[in-house]
Amino acid sequence: MRWWYLSLIGFAAYLFFLSANLPADYAIDWLESGNPAISIRGSAGTVWKGEAEEASFNTTPLGSVKWRFTPLGLLGGQLKYRLELSDPGQNLTGFAAMNVITGQYLLSGLQGRISAEIIPSLVGQSSVQTRGNVEVDIEKLGFSQQKITSALGNIRWIDATVQSPINVELGNLQFNLTSDASSVKTTIKDLAGPLKVDGEIVLSPDMTYRIQGKIKPASTSDTGLANMLRSIGRPGAEGSTLIDYSGQL
Repeated sequence: MRWWYLSLIGFAAYLFFLSANLPADYAIDWLESGNPAISIRGSAGTVWKGEAEEASFNTTPLGSVKWRFTPLGLLGGQLKYRLELSDPGQNLTGFAAMNVITGQYLLSGLQGRISAEIIPSLVGQSSVQTRGNVEVDIEKLGFSQQKITSALGNIRWIDATVQSPINVELGNLQFNLTSDASSVKTTIKDLAGPLKVDGEIVLSPDMTYRIQGKIKPASTSDTGLANMLRSIGRPGAEGSTLIDYSGQL
């Protein structure tokens, strides 16, 4: 390990401990100035440990937030915090870190449940309306300049429902996240419900996405569901519907 790397980590640690008793507003102002999508209101405590009445992303309320600095993150060149977001009906805990060398952000150990209603607005797709609960178990999620650079984990969408632009009940779905140097990939599988789903979402570094797969009504589904599926894709084998959409976040 190069001497300058250790020196930089030591210097970052010194600056942080020097400012540990600063009011939380100082750090929040700095965070918001570099990340316009983030907003935190009603803060109390210090840079070291504190809480806020409301945090939001892309103007979407996430609930109250508590934070606590994790000193061991400095060994990896990171300013690292343990976070807890809570709101009626949802709770999410995990770690958020910023690499002091590259400026990249990393979320890790994220676990909990959030409402599916807020997902479209979080990713800038306000024309879509969803319902259900989303169970999160993310090992890592990396960001650079508001772009997703790495991902590993799984998400379960329980009682999944899309109300707009189409109205369909999807049952329970699981999304498995992986990534490589060129893209972030998510495989989609049904767990139980009126549809059989087998698909993939590929997100490129420029934030363009492509959704491909096939959907097939279960044998117990009504004919109205099958007719609706035909309107959003093209016919496939054995009564399935093939989906192929692309766009940009």
